[in-house]
Amino acid sequence: MPAVAISIPRRCRATTTNLRLGPVPTPYPPPNYSRMNTYANQGEGGTATRTFPPSLFLAPSDFCEGCRFLHSFLPRAISARGAVRGNSSPYFSAASALLPRTTRVGGAITKTPGVGVCIFSLPRYFLTSFRHSFPARPFKIVHLAVRSALRECRLASYTASPAKWQVDGWVARQILYLRHATKHMETGRAVGPRRCVEHVVPSNQGEFRMSQPPAPEEMNVYQNAEARFEVAAQKLGLEQGIYRYLKYPSKEITLYIPVGMDNGSLEVFIGYRVLHSTVRGPGKGGIRFAPDVSIDEVRALATWMTWKCAVVDIPFGGAKGGIICDPRKMSRGELERLTRRYTAELADWLGPERDIPAPDVGTGEQTMAWVMDTYSMHHRQATTAVVTGKPIELGGSRGRREATGRGVMICCDKALAKLGMKKENTSVVIQGFGNVGSMAADLMQKAGYKIIGLADIGGGLYNEKGFDVPKVIDWVYTQKKPLQDYPGGGTKMSSRDVLFQKCDVLIPAAIENQITEKNASQVQARVMCEGANGPTTWQADAIIDAKGVFTIPDILGNAGGVTVSYFEWVQDRQGFFWRESEVNERLLDVMENAFDQVVRYAETHKVNNRIAAYMVAIDRVANALKMRGIYA
Repeated sequence: MPAVAISIPRRCRATTTNLRLGPVPTPYPPPNYSRMNTYANQGEGGTATRTFPPSLFLAPSDFCEGCRFLHSFLPRAISARGAVRGNSSPYFSAASALLPRTTRVGGAITKTPGVGVCIFSLPRYFLTSFRHSFPARPFKIVHLAVRSALRECRLASYTASPAKWQVDGWVARQILYLRHATKHMETGRAVGPRRCVEHVVPSNQGEFRMSQPPAPEEMNVYQNAEARFEVAAQKLGLEQGIYRYLKYPSKEITLYIPVGMDNGSLEVFIGYRVLHSTVRGPGKGGIRFAPDVSIDEVRALATWMTWKCAVVDIPFGGAKGGIICDPRKMSRGELERLTRRYTAELADWLGPERDIPAPDVGTGEQTMAWVMDTYSMHHRQATTAVVTGKPIELGGSRGRREATGRGVMICCDKALAKLGMKKENTSVVIQGFGNVGSMAADLMQKAGYKIIGLADIGGGLYNEKGFDVPKVIDWVYTQKKPLQDYPGGGTKMSSRDVLFQKCDVLIPAAIENQITEKNASQVQARVMCEGANGPTTWQADAIIDAKGVFTIPDILGNAGGVTVSYFEWVQDRQGFFWRESEVNERLLDVMENAFDQVVRYAETHKVNNRIAAYMVAIDRVANALKMRGIYA
């Protein structure tokens, strides 16, 4: 049979123009509805055993353009070299169903708008066949095709089943779930035409109701932030215009930063700055130096800063910046030149009344001193309030270094009081031993907590007898030795495995996406306080809730840092600086009030603490926007 050439839509065409596939199976194998029911139940969480009638599934003729493309593309792709494995007509089945989505909120199961799921079952030898056809990055070709098809039907993402196979280092996925926004379900039948297209249903009250959004890609932090925003916005019943205004950032900029290196070469680094909102005040957000910085990550962090400032009720909006680099491999001089050039490029964006940076991953007090000096040179005057997190000698605030860790401890104190637990000998596991993790560990041990698990980028330690945290800090920061080599440190394990050890309080204080749908069921803590930004994915939230874990979300749990940054900004503008005891007293007041407000919202609206925190924040920003109006 002659090979069949197919056209791949849009962006995929540029990378796979000459893709030629094997014969088209004629006819397609009919959908196996028994398998489709199994896969549909897996798509709804893996535990359901419902039986869906064949009439509920869509025929390929009912697919949208994107799904029709996949239905045509995948069987040809996987049959391209099927004869290599002795399979001249490899098994392939596809179906689409309109399923009700169930969610668990506070122990109660509620039914939400239906979700259209196009389910494609791929054979086990899929990858091997594909590898023979296209030796270079075989799975990426399918990935590009799937993403392109999703753009055709205006979807954001796709997810795969837990079933995987590893072949020569490549991961094949057995099932692809394409989730579509659809109309509501009634008594097991779809309302209206059974087509997998996106619907936005307007109402008559000047507000709008969105159907169930597509499931976010789990490791995409911006899509995780968006998913939580969607739920909170729907709970609040936001007006359509307000919803659209708050959903997107105000400004984004990408910078290409030339830096002369110590060896005489010239390197160009990529940097970003995103300003999400200035509705309640100037933008506020850190600058991170890390090799995995991306625009989606910076966008998500800027969004979280807007909600974080609002939830603790300080007059800032959200912003964030980052540069793709590895500061551990750069000299002090290279880092200074990189920081100063980045600041110079943003000189017209930054300012005490515009956008105020702060330290983040890979940056610290010295970095902020360089930012302040560079900005001051461009504006011909010393402007200490342009950044926070500076050295005290340059207008920094007392208590700022410990602020985020102290805020974590305050939230844990409040959670234990609410649950009727005593902090004396309450066991704590902390992932992350940077500023937040080390300060939280030190302060909490002094307050009576028992720190039994610690981890940093190099690995983790678990010791049920507890650690002497000041000695660990000395070992890591003064003696510059690996955390895992700390004498008497107990059981060694990976940094992520520390999260799943038995404890009373769990504090993920490292990086994003540490607790996911795959491992959330392993969490054994009673209380989880997020010291990092976005350590728990959207898909993991429901699992954590179902386990009854009392969660203090990141936009509340780690808000101590931005709160004392606000205090620093106030002190710089006044030229009058407070005692450390006064800073800590004000921080305690802000954090306790914010905690009480979030818990009250959660109980009133019957949502979990994370959605409650988003609701508090979004409501405050939306009200401020309504009062200001829109300047046309």
